[in-house]
Amino acid sequence: NVEAGQSLALLGPSGCGKTTLLRSIAGLEKLDAGVITIDGHVVTSPNCFISAEKRRIGMVFQEGALFPHLTVAENVRFGLKNDSNNEHLVKDVLDMVGLLKMADRTPDRLSGGERQRVALARCLIKKPDVLLLDEPLSALDKNLKELMKLELKKLQTEFDITFIMVTHDQDEALVMADRIAIMDEGSIVQIDTPKNIYDNPKNFFAAN
Repeated sequence: NVEAGQSLALLGPSGCGKTTLLRSIAGLEKLDAGVITIDGHVVTSPNCFISAEKRRIGMVFQEGALFPHLTVAENVRFGLKNDSNNEHLVKDVLDMVGLLKMADRTPDRLSGGERQRVALARCLIKKPDVLLLDEPLSALDKNLKELMKLELKKLQTEFDITFIMVTHDQDEALVMADRIAIMDEGSIVQIDTPKNIYDNPKNFFAAN
């Protein structure tokens, strides 16, 4: 269970099932069993499958997945209906992530961190119920990674967004998450606050 406005980190080694779980929540994978509910509504079950575009979910992929031929503003606007009010929305969300002055640039003229912020803005503009982040900082250098950790946490707190993020970086999980789910071979072995997991690991794998 993830409470509204909470940030949850899925932490574990490569191949343990973190991204598969994230993709299942997003509606990019169908399950053989189990139930996923969002805001009390079933979106996945043996008898029900709501497609990804009908779920109020935003997903930021590891590589950003921006359109190279579109400007920053056009990337962020993509997916919105043609409406004059949308121009204000685009400006507001770009200002929120600190990219308003780069609205007319194309992705090839941005740094890795800036591209990730464009991808984040593109999700935030649609006001998703849940924002999913698949190792969003892994391609960044150390200094930029530290900055983006704090920026993401600030945005999540300030706008009360529910975050679920995948990472194999323990520091990232400890800084950014209200709760951490440690995964191993397709199962969650422990889920708790960072402090409780650090102080009271349930088994050797969690402690390690």
